[in-house]
Amino acid sequence: MSDKAVISIIIPCYNSGDFLTDAIESVYNQTFTGNYTIIIVDDGSTDGTTHVLLKQLQQQDQKIKIFYQENKGPAAARNRGVRASDSKYLLFLDSDNKLRPEYIYKALKVLEANEEIGVVYGAPNFFGDSTVPRFTPHEFDMYTMHRGNCIDMCAVVRREAWSSVGGFDENRLLIGHEDWDLWIMIGAKGWKFHYIQEVLYDYRVREGSVIVNANQGDKVAKVLEYFHVKHKEILLRNFNQLYQKKLFYEQEHKNPFRLFAKYFYHEFLINLLPPKLKK
Repeated sequence: MSDKAVISIIIPCYNSGDFLTDAIESVYNQTFTGNYTIIIVDDGSTDGTTHVLLKQLQQQDQKIKIFYQENKGPAAARNRGVRASDSKYLLFLDSDNKLRPEYIYKALKVLEANEEIGVVYGAPNFFGDSTVPRFTPHEFDMYTMHRGNCIDMCAVVRREAWSSVGGFDENRLLIGHEDWDLWIMIGAKGWKFHYIQEVLYDYRVREGSVIVNANQGDKVAKVLEYFHVKHKEILLRNFNQLYQKKLFYEQEHKNPFRLFAKYFYHEFLINLLPPKLKK
């Protein structure tokens, strides 16, 4: 029987020794019983407590692999972690967050059932600083994804989907928003997203975190400007598709009886037809 990991939990770490143990314990508490590996990439930490903890972890558990690099940002750290793994699935866990016990089991169940799905994610339970703004997760929509991100980094990703876009963009402008960019790229490749509408992880809200700093001032506006250039072909394609839909509905509304007949058929009559006649 192969001892190859089914899933790798990728954890970037920068001076986060105070929280890292909680993150790792949440992996240990998973109901998933398959083989896994935890890959921690230290992104140039300068904190002595973090250094001591990383050495202890490496000595205590063979499932934990630790890599060190100079400070390049969380996107580069995650890419390094993925390249050091060989598993079919990847879970990106921030070092200050925690997984709920069912997360990996439920996510892999979805991914194994449908090879077209590239990303599975759940809802967060926010804890910590109540004054910091929070996000609202919802179903993935390629048309609105350029307006704002609805999916946290704490998601389970099919390795093939990650590879299809070349991994994370390591431009430091995107620090705190590299997940947003990844979802746009994966969605543009045609991969499907699945939102499990239940709390599957605990999201630590705190002042001074990467995402809080990334949302200050005009940083989001600069990220959007970057997206408009980088993803211009995706934006143009989405615009053309929406424009064609607009023209279609304008034509339909010129003939309200036909529009009503179509609605009535699809909502009511189709359910009365034999299965062989349904299309």
